[in-house]
Amino acid sequence: MGGGTTTTRLADAFLDLLVARRLIAPEEAARLAAGPPGVNPAATILASGLVAPEELARLMHDLSAPSPETLPQSSAADILASAAEIKSWLSDPQTIMEIAQREGEPASPISGSSAVGAVDPWYSAVAGLSSLAPASPLRIEVGTYLRTEAGREVREAEELDLQRPVELHRPAPGTTNETMIAAAKLHARLAAAAVPALYEAGTDPEGRAYLLLSAPPGEALADRLRRTPASASAAAGRREILSRLGEVARTLARAHAIGLPHLGIAPDRVHLGRHGQVLVTGWGSPAAFAGAGGTSERGPRNAERGTEEQPRDSGSSAEGSVLVEGGDPYAAPEIARGGQGGAAADVYALGVVLAEVSFGRPLRPVRRKRYRPLPGVPAELVSVIRKATARRAGDRYRDAGELARDLERALSGEPVAAERSPLSRRIARSGRRHPYAIALGALLATAVAAAGTIAALHEYRTLSLARERDARARAESLERAESDVAGARLALAELQESLAGAGSGSDRAMLVSRARFDEVCHLASRARETLDGLPGSPSAEEAARRGALAREAAEVAVSAALACARAEIARARSEEEAALSSNTVSAARSTRPLYEELARSLEGRPRDEAAFERALVASGPGWREAARVLARFLAIVSSAPWPQEEELRNTLRALAPDGVLLVGPLPEGVTGELREVGAAAGRVPGEPTALESGMELHLPVGEYLAILSAGGREVRHSILLSRGETREWAPAWPPAFPPGEQIYVPPGRFRAGGGSSRSGPYREEKMPRGFFMGRYEVSLAEYREFLEDFRAKGDKEGLLSHLPWTSTAAGVERMLSEELEPIAHYEREMPVGGVSLAMATDYAAWLTRRTGGGWKFRLPTEAEWEYAARGAAGREYPWGDAWEPSRANTTAYPNENGRPWFLPVRSLPEGASVFGLFHVAGNVREWTTSPFLEGHVAIRGGAFTDAPDWARSAERFGARPRTTHASIGFRLVCER
Repeated sequence: MGGGTTTTRLADAFLDLLVARRLIAPEEAARLAAGPPGVNPAATILASGLVAPEELARLMHDLSAPSPETLPQSSAADILASAAEIKSWLSDPQTIMEIAQREGEPASPISGSSAVGAVDPWYSAVAGLSSLAPASPLRIEVGTYLRTEAGREVREAEELDLQRPVELHRPAPGTTNETMIAAAKLHARLAAAAVPALYEAGTDPEGRAYLLLSAPPGEALADRLRRTPASASAAAGRREILSRLGEVARTLARAHAIGLPHLGIAPDRVHLGRHGQVLVTGWGSPAAFAGAGGTSERGPRNAERGTEEQPRDSGSSAEGSVLVEGGDPYAAPEIARGGQGGAAADVYALGVVLAEVSFGRPLRPVRRKRYRPLPGVPAELVSVIRKATARRAGDRYRDAGELARDLERALSGEPVAAERSPLSRRIARSGRRHPYAIALGALLATAVAAAGTIAALHEYRTLSLARERDARARAESLERAESDVAGARLALAELQESLAGAGSGSDRAMLVSRARFDEVCHLASRARETLDGLPGSPSAEEAARRGALAREAAEVAVSAALACARAEIARARSEEEAALSSNTVSAARSTRPLYEELARSLEGRPRDEAAFERALVASGPGWREAARVLARFLAIVSSAPWPQEEELRNTLRALAPDGVLLVGPLPEGVTGELREVGAAAGRVPGEPTALESGMELHLPVGEYLAILSAGGREVRHSILLSRGETREWAPAWPPAFPPGEQIYVPPGRFRAGGGSSRSGPYREEKMPRGFFMGRYEVSLAEYREFLEDFRAKGDKEGLLSHLPWTSTAAGVERMLSEELEPIAHYEREMPVGGVSLAMATDYAAWLTRRTGGGWKFRLPTEAEWEYAARGAAGREYPWGDAWEPSRANTTAYPNENGRPWFLPVRSLPEGASVFGLFHVAGNVREWTTSPFLEGHVAIRGGAFTDAPDWARSAERFGARPRTTHASIGFRLVCER
């Protein structure tokens, strides 16, 4: 660092940045700035616990690339010009240790440099914190080179924090960071059991993008094939490999459904685990992204792998097949010619892989010849391979899903759609299934042949050919529809399994279930289209089969929609409930148009598509997904009878943002009314509804205020009603009221926290019993009565020790003289400030004795203070969620006399909380009895010296118990 002037400039800029980020209070910054010249404030901050180490580390990390928009205008130029210098200054652990020891404070165990590592994704956030944590600051240990695939260099690696093996993917030469980012997004969208899980995406210390993917299980298929003999002893293993390739085909089908080809399928990209797992690597290559919307520049695979492919000599024969010599044996003809690659190219590549498993070599079957597959490979698979590897893309399977279903049929010994089985095989299969029918058919055919004439045979042939064409077309259509329905059922089972196995709240489960639901919808829609277009005049048997398939398709679609919608709704409700507050009520209510429009469709009435789309935009992500699931289902089966109609209606009702409030018995002589607290009206309640015991009120989600009255007194209950909740509310009325201006805060649930790291996560808390709290802060006049008692007793020492003090630039000054005369501008009706925790506690004990001891006065806990200040709905400010400068005495308060000072405790009634407490934002911060950091006690509420953000009801501060400052006062809780 340079001289003292440079140090002072950087220290001032750094302190301004801490205040702008709301990490320390302005008065703390002023105290630190007034310290000895050249002292590094980071040491004092870490040693005193004013700022959490991780927050300071995050700030220091941001200095690597500061953004002017996030910096205070007063110091932005200094920070931008010297960001690297500031970071080096703050990160020097030796400097921090020396300064901390020079000032007599224990050195912080977390130095600046290690704190910076805590927020860098390449470094460990927990290194050295315990015996279970890694000792090294590196979080990712890079191992040996494995391969180059999809434009990425792949290495073994280990996440030391989690102690798990991973694969580290970084750009290979010629691959940009943008392509890596696109690959990360692809893995995030394509969640499936056969796709590597994306653990993390980030940037390494060299500035290269990286991905952390799950390590493939077991071994590559290429290695398995090399050690699998061509003999009959390996037949079972060969069938197992073919079965696992069916999962590869289904994974490709899901990728194709969202427009993402692989364009790299080969045995070294398919990995087989010892327990039935299968994983496909190599997703997201630059060629695949080009193939999704342009031409592919796919080159020889052996050049990418860095090894030369050698054909395996298995001794098998495949007449009429072509063994590819050189180039990429798995590239489709259109790619080999430099054309466009897509889903058809993946089907082709998988067909070549099947051929390699079935015949021992990557053959391209192009002629209708007889093949001799290896032991364990069914004969029907030859037709599957031939269709998958057809030269013309249009002659191949329509999608990888069809290939998967034909592969499963072939392995089960069933007829495949790729090609009709030879007549002898079909007759043998039918004979096994229907022996009497075959025998009868043969007898009738013999009789007809013997009795017919040549002319009759000619006429019969002409008519029967037409009928046979129609019958054959209907049979094929019914088979296709049956195959699609079977595929839909399989996808439904996988959908249900993914939700049951991972839980409805899992991101991966939701991604997998959405992909399975898309597959169900696609197959069910295609089956219905096929059934609606049957040619000719179906027989009674065919009509019955068509009706049964249509019903089955509808049932599968309904089951999938119910499973997926319920999972989406459960997720949406959980997210909504976790964040529900006065600030999110309008978002929760935005699902009503979704419910109304979908209910219209369910009742057969036309839906307003424009209104539905507007409602989708206004709703949260979870509700959008649930509504889209139900809307897509309704479009599929709009003309069919409703299977599981009542279940469907119950699921749909979850989109209605309503709840039920059950009113318990009102205390004798007490009347009540319920008012909705609207967000637009701020703190002002809406129109009243008279309350009676036993009422059942059906109400929209929202914030409500129940006002009970009796004998000129009033008790307010703050209620937040959730979606689908049936709330049993018991009106509470205290048996007695204390003297003075005390407000009763009844028991209940409330939203606490949120807004900053000091406030903890946003959460629901319970107040098990009611309490009284002062409507106003303790005023100077009230506190002077306490001091007058010391004077009357002649206790000068007690008087001096309880006089209010404040810290100023000139030092520590009294706010009252020994004669109890206040400093200038300090008036009797203003709140008392400059009192320590002990002074406030002594005042509460004195007030308890003075009132006869029937009521006990004390300082509140943090939970009591926050509930009384925010109400049940977790308001940002006591009056609502929008900042209004005229409702609180802060630095933003409109004051004609310049910088604001205290306001009288009975002023600003428009800024009161929902329970009626004044000045719980602004004027003075208030002591509580709850701990903050070690050696500190929590104080709550903003002060006249604070900016508006510091006056939020959830904001927390800490001070040492002996601290006295003009900005810190108190109010009391009263109880029997």
